[in-house]
Amino acid sequence: MDAAVQTSEAMLKATGSLAEELTSFAYRRLHTDIETGRSLMSSPNDLGEAIDLQGRFAADAVRDYLEEMTKVASLGAQASLDVWAPLQDFSMRLARGKVARPS
Repeated sequence: MDAAVQTSEAMLKATGSLAEELTSFAYRRLHTDIETGRSLMSSPNDLGEAIDLQGRFAADAVRDYLEEMTKVASLGAQASLDVWAPLQDFSMRLARGKVARPS
């Protein structure tokens, strides 16, 4: 029972961390998207400048999304370790006969 509770707590913590990270990322990207849109609308009718601004925006977006994917993958890997650790510990204790088997 203890392993199940620890596993549930680890899953809840991991879900919260992931939700917080994704919400923060979405907020930052939305802010950047809005600022880029404002810059495009307020720039003079210079096609070269608009293309340069959009190119920088696209490059920054790709970089940001790749960095975020790395963070999310790291959070997922840590969550897997945290969630399975109590169950692995329980199964090892069970295999060694340190836990009474249910009858």
